[in-house]
Amino acid sequence: MRRMSITLDDVVRALNYCDFATDTELSELEELTCVTCCSIKPFLLSTKLAVLKRDGDGRTYVIFRGTESYGLGPWLLTNFQTASTDFSIVDANMKHVTTEPELKIQAAPVKTISPGFVHQGILRTWSQLWYGTDILDTTFLRPSSGIQLLFRYLAIGITACVVANYFLLSMLLGTLFGLVAVLGVMAIESGSAERLFWRRTKPVGTPIFSQLQSRKATGQVWFVGHSLGGAMATLAFHAYGNWCDAAQKHNDARLVTFASPQVGDNCFVTDIQKKYPGQFLHIVDKGDPVPYAPPSTPAQLLRLGPSVVSLFGVAIFVASVAWSSLYSLLWKNQRAYGPWTDAAGVWRLGPTYNWITLLRHTRKSYRKRIMAFAQQRFGQRE
Repeated sequence: MRRMSITLDDVVRALNYCDFATDTELSELEELTCVTCCSIKPFLLSTKLAVLKRDGDGRTYVIFRGTESYGLGPWLLTNFQTASTDFSIVDANMKHVTTEPELKIQAAPVKTISPGFVHQGILRTWSQLWYGTDILDTTFLRPSSGIQLLFRYLAIGITACVVANYFLLSMLLGTLFGLVAVLGVMAIESGSAERLFWRRTKPVGTPIFSQLQSRKATGQVWFVGHSLGGAMATLAFHAYGNWCDAAQKHNDARLVTFASPQVGDNCFVTDIQKKYPGQFLHIVDKGDPVPYAPPSTPAQLLRLGPSVVSLFGVAIFVASVAWSSLYSLLWKNQRAYGPWTDAAGVWRLGPTYNWITLLRHTRKSYRKRIMAFAQQRFGQRE
């Protein structure tokens, strides 16, 4: 498909496995002979899950479950931790690729396996399923200076106070509302909101990377996922490629994602595009808001044209202005997230203009559009 080694049949097969991992109960998955799972319930309200499925044709599928319909836990983790962090892991089996000196934590080396920065919340979620443990640094947003932080919270508090005073006609209630707004933002950005749902627990099943290391089959490894699952599959695909390079193994892995949010900055995206040409395909609906989040720069979003003129389109554009200006000014290491370029393995579904809505984010919607393309291109398909 489009100068790639990934066909339409591969895409449909990947989407089928996304349905399989999401719609099948964990207890049922654990009873299947050709399936092994790694699950963890670090939150009271949700389960994170990765499934390793061995097919009869020699392929091994690694499927990351996306955000569940009622899975508040992963949603809190990934949306309250959109801080940027480097893609560093404590693993002697990996290859350090940046010019920065390799660090050591006690007796273990810390390897940076990709240049650039990635989404901290997605990185943490991936690490818990890939290694069965959290990342090295779970610090939330890092303030650039105390003065900037003070002005930030003063601006939030005063704005909330003025708005509340205008509607409630009470200076006391307005002041209380401003205080609550400041405390709420501080709770989110410090991680306190997430910790309300956090609990200490160990993963059930063998972590995915350990399963891949002990794998005896020689067929291709396919990393697939929808939404958050697609973002984690992207990190897993990149980490697996780094491991193959370090171990001098042939890397014949493939990556297919659906509706994945943006994972890293332009430097991270460029690194994957250069290292794995033709080995990955990101499938996005032009009317789905999730692939545009976390927001890129306003200039990149304006390329959407009329599609920006919608409720979600305007919201994403406004967020991109704050993200590329205020966040980069007030927080260390904060970066604008980079979109995948069409020439590097992106299939964009839908017409030129799309009303951006979350209704276009579902797996059912993606299947409908992919099947419509197949019908138009090849005729009736089973």
